Formats: sequence, structure tokens, C-alpha cells
Amino acid sequence: MRSLFLILACAAALTAHAQKDKLYEYTSDFSAGTVSAGGIVGLSQSLMEEVQSSQDLVVALKPLVTGQSKTGYGIAVSPFRSALFPMSGQDYLKEGFEGKKNRLIGQLTLSYAENRAQIAGADWRKWGFSADTSYYFNVKDDPVYYGAEAFKHCEERKKLEDKRAETLFEDEKADVSDLEKKIIQAHKTCIDKAKNSARWNADRLQLSFGGGRIRRDDGMGGDESLGRSFTAAGMFSVGKQGAAQVVLRWTNDEVDLATLGTAAVGHKNSHLAALRYTYGSEDGNGDTKVLAEVSNAKDDEVTVSNAVYKYALGLDKKLMNGLWLQFRVGKNRTLDSTGTQTTALAQINFSPTAGLFK
Repeated sequence: MRSLFLILACAAALTAHAQKDKLYEYTSDFSAGTVSAGGIVGLSQSLMEEVQSSQDLVVALKPLVTGQSKTGYGIAVSPFRSALFPMSGQDYLKEGFEGKKNRLIGQLTLSYAENRAQIAGADWRKWGFSADTSYYFNVKDDPVYYGAEAFKHCEERKKLEDKRAETLFEDEKADVSDLEKKIIQAHKTCIDKAKNSARWNADRLQLSFGGGRIRRDDGMGGDESLGRSFTAAGMFSVGKQGAAQVVLRWTNDEVDLATLGTAAVGHKNSHLAALRYTYGSEDGNGDTKVLAEVSNAKDDEVTVSNAVYKYALGLDKKLMNGLWLQFRVGKNRTLDSTGTQTTALAQINFSPTAGLFK
């Protein structure tokens, strides 16, 4: 856990409050944040990637799990939504090729995750890294677009700014600090109200690339590769409250878990696919979501990627601003390939800046 605290300290420094018209202002909270590296180390036990929403910092914790997998954690940072490399909303929403490029860059997220498991009677540590981005097919579905439009047409803010200008015109030494505070609050209220109107199930794409390693906790032997994975995931709206998601993942050079600890450790290539249907409640913006998913995970492939759910049911619940609980239960192959098992897990995803500083 010490490494988690170090990462959190660094990430907190990157997510200081940004200046006016920076992407930080337009972060949304209508789905649990994405930590793509968690998929590489089996943190979520699901092949299905969440199609990323626009938080700037996400922490994922897995405190409850059944089966051979143990507790784990992950963290994701979107640098261009932080104060380190802040991108402006104006640049993000430019038209043409430059705007499309900026939106891909602006959604860039870097993530790290750790997870532990028991394999063949020994405890193993898995860790992985990932870089991913997402893209709304229609820019007008993007929460940043909603927020930017609200900023342009915020009548209350304009009235207060006119009043401030009039006050200073009459007395250039006048105290307008209260007006300044009201302008900032009006600005925030307009943006928040608008961006949360963006549809949680709007059509969008996510691309992710990452890799990981696995090593025995007792230090015996070296570490082995969990492969290099490329993932493409898409979300497509189904009616007002539903969404269909599809994910494809290609993994190269992933260790065969059945050969771990032997003199001839083997590696494999694999490709997997999964489908999910999600129904979101009408309260808030899909603050409660129920889902069902299936994948083509294979019983005879003894790898971490093939230990994901073959089929599962789930519930995502927004507990408070920036805090989501994800519950899953389903069937998957055991890591030692002795058969299938029923695995239930609860994962908490927290976006500190959304929960604490909004």
C-alpha cells in the first residue's frame, strides 16, 4: 500500500484547481471512473472496459472479493485535465482535424494498478500500466461542449459582471469582492448544471494500450510478463436509458499460469471479446445502473486475461459526488485452471477532485 500513497501524493499535485476555461472545470460524474490498468491485472475481473468519462483523477479500491483473487487497487490520472498540462476548453472544442486531435489528447489517461492472487498454493503480485483515450462520435454529446456552451450563455454571470463594471465605473476603489465571489459561483453553477445534462450513454469509443508483470510475493524466481494488450471498446445508446457496449482485446506474450514456477515457463497470444447491456435509472444521470455481460473467455487458456467473467450481472451505484460502488457476480475460470468458480466482488471508484473540491 505504500506505493499507493506515493502515487496519490504525486497525482494530487497534478490535480490542483486549474485556471478559467481549463478542462478541469468540465469534468463529469455520470459513471464510475476508468482505471484501465486494472483490466490487465484482473482488478475488475471483467474484460469489459468502462468507456471513459471525464474525471481527472480516479482511485479504484477492491476491498471485497471471493475466489482466488485478493484485494487490489488502481489509480488513473488525466494529465491534460490537471494543472500540470492544462488544455483549454477552447482548444479542446476546435473544429476540424485539430479539434479531433485535441479531444483525443485531452482525454488521455495514464493508469497503474496492482492486484494479488493465489496460484498453485503461492501468493503472487500482479502490477500493470496503461495509457488510454476516448472519443465522442458527436462532439455535442461531450460534457465539455455542454459546459462551454453554458459558460457562453450564463445570464446570471453576465448580469453580475455588468454590475461589477458599473460599480467600478462609479467608484474605481469600490469593494467588489462579494460580487467576484458571486460571479465565480454563478459561473460554476451554469457549467455544472449543463454538463450533467450530457447523456451518460452517448456513443463513444475508447482505445487502450498497456502491459503488466507477475511475481511471487516471497521473491522466489523472477517476474514474468502479463503480456502487452490493446483494447478497443465502444458504447452505443439503446433508447433513452440503455446502452450496449462491445470490447475487443488482443494480448501478446502473456505468461501461461500453468507453467509458473517451472523450468520452462510458457507464453501465449490471445484475443477476447465481450458484450454488455446496461440500463441506467432516470434519477440524476443514470446514478443507478444494472448490467449483464458475456465474454468468450476460454476454459482451456490458463492466463490472467482468460480468467475474466464468462458471464456476470452487476450494479453500479453513485453514493455521492465522485464516489461509485460497483458490484459484480458471475462465473469465471480459476487461475489454476481447476475449473470454473462463482466470483463476487465490490469495487469502490473515487474521484477525489469531483467529490471534495466541487
